[in-house]
Amino acid sequence: MNNLRASHKLYKEQHNDKIDIKVYLEIVLGFIRFLMHNVFEGHEVKLPARLGSFYIRGKKVRPKLSEDGNIIGLAPNWGETNKLWESNPQAKADKTLVYCFNEHSDGIRYKIIWSKMGVNVKNKTLYSIRFSRENKRKVVKLIKENKEYITV
Repeated sequence: MNNLRASHKLYKEQHNDKIDIKVYLEIVLGFIRFLMHNVFEGHEVKLPARLGSFYIRGKKVRPKLSEDGNIIGLAPNWGETNKLWESNPQAKADKTLVYCFNEHSDGIRYKIIWSKMGVNVKNKTLYSIRFSRENKRKVVKLIKENKEYITV
């Protein structure tokens, strides 16, 4: 099952009360918005049925230089890299990258975490979640507005 529409099919198979897919999606999306609102507020949200929890965690980035002089541990800033490549053909030929140093957050990289600590499911390492781009952008916006979260 990889999306909400597929979960509606499963719901219809397991329950007698048939809820229209539009109503089902409104309910589920409303619940997801509620959970993510609490995560954005800085709370750890525990999921029902011992399925773990969600929270935002920051980690201090410690970049290093490899033996051949490349930067290790930083993500490329593709917007700035493409601008550099348009203005400097030699940089494009050399594949020169511009990196994100996260100066706005003192070098801390934040992400939404699904903690599976205490999850009572077989093969829990095989399960993953991919948060929507909208939710990731919301975290970036909050960080740039000086919102602080748990840092390790």
